[in-house]
Amino acid sequence: MSQERRKHKRIEQQFIARFQVRLHGSSQETFKGWDMVTVRNLSAGGVNFNYDKDLGVGTVLDFKVNFPDYEPPISCQAKILRVEDAPYGLFHIAAEFSGIDKKEKQMIEDLADELELEDTQDAGE
Repeated sequence: MSQERRKHKRIEQQFIARFQVRLHGSSQETFKGWDMVTVRNLSAGGVNFNYDKDLGVGTVLDFKVNFPDYEPPISCQAKILRVEDAPYGLFHIAAEFSGIDKKEKQMIEDLADELELEDTQDAGE
């Protein structure tokens, strides 16, 4: 049996997120524009989603994740760590949160705990 290496609990639930690619210009940063994706899973440490383009390892994204019953959305930055081919011309993209507020990180942890508790209670019924 392999040992779990993750530092944060993963939420295995889909959420809608918006992101924009952060482009570095000569004098200031510019943005490509917002796009929407369905998050496959996330934790306080990062996010995994499908997209129709290879955004490239190392690309920095501004991310906004919407959670049901939580307002406003979590806003943070993420750096792409991995891009893998997926079916139907998509790419699985894994990104690590790099600029995330402690409060927002804690909100993700709390939601992961809450969902884990719900799953445990549902399994006991």
